[in-house]
Amino acid sequence: MADNRFINKCLDWLLLRNRPGEPEPVQTALECWSRKPLANAFFGQQQEQLDQVLSTLFGYHLLELSAFAQSDLSRSSRINQRFCVTQAGTNDASVITRFEQLPFASESIDVAILHHALDYSQHPHQLLREASRVLIPRGHLVVVGFNPYSLMGLFGFFSRLFSRDWFWRRNTLPRGRVKDWLHLLELETVEYHQGFFSAPVQSQKVLDKSGFWEGLCRRSRLPVGGYYILVARKERLTMTPIKTRWEGFRPVSGLAVGKPSVGLVEPSGKVAPPSSLATHSGDRPVASNKRKTR
Repeated sequence: MADNRFINKCLDWLLLRNRPGEPEPVQTALECWSRKPLANAFFGQQQEQLDQVLSTLFGYHLLELSAFAQSDLSRSSRINQRFCVTQAGTNDASVITRFEQLPFASESIDVAILHHALDYSQHPHQLLREASRVLIPRGHLVVVGFNPYSLMGLFGFFSRLFSRDWFWRRNTLPRGRVKDWLHLLELETVEYHQGFFSAPVQSQKVLDKSGFWEGLCRRSRLPVGGYYILVARKERLTMTPIKTRWEGFRPVSGLAVGKPSVGLVEPSGKVAPPSSLATHSGDRPVASNKRKTR
């Protein structure tokens, strides 16, 4: 019994270390991490690739969801109406709400950006469903996340066990898993980018000397970047109702809708000419005087 309790406590401790916390303390800790030299180099590479991606996407409304205090992520976008949503109060935020409960109408956003929002969400599936709900058909979703199969991911695996920093306590979401989730929501991945192959150290001198390693990994296209950027397009199409054309509609052979016919309709479907009709005398037909000859 004592061994089982000890094992259960260890498992609970591991789950707690690998699970994001509440939005308010997490965002406060992420703001402090954003001021460090590692964050400047990390977000600098992200912003360069985001500028290239967003410059090719068009629409009327753009939505930003960022777990960090990163403002103006969509500075290179040509979309004028841009909304920044955060879970804690900031000066640049347009809306303050939970990411899993977006106060936007369905199919009202042309481009949505999830900047590490899935990594620090307690309900990443619900967040992704909400982003898909507000996205219009043929709209684009840009997902930015941490790559667990990288030097930063390897360092974070041990840091979350011994460090109390909320930065390292996040969801482990590989690129393949996120692509599967997008596919279930009828979102097709059309672009993929990655970056920051250096070690996650806070020394500016070491980061400045890692240019050779960065260039080598980029040219060889090794999937070991510290982050990935997925661009997905919503393939759900709306149905346009088509009105029925009643002109020329003939439910019965020989019968035209809205047009009076001259003559009677024979069983074969042909209209008998007026000359073949029997003459009428009042309401009774007039019998012929001719007798049939054998």
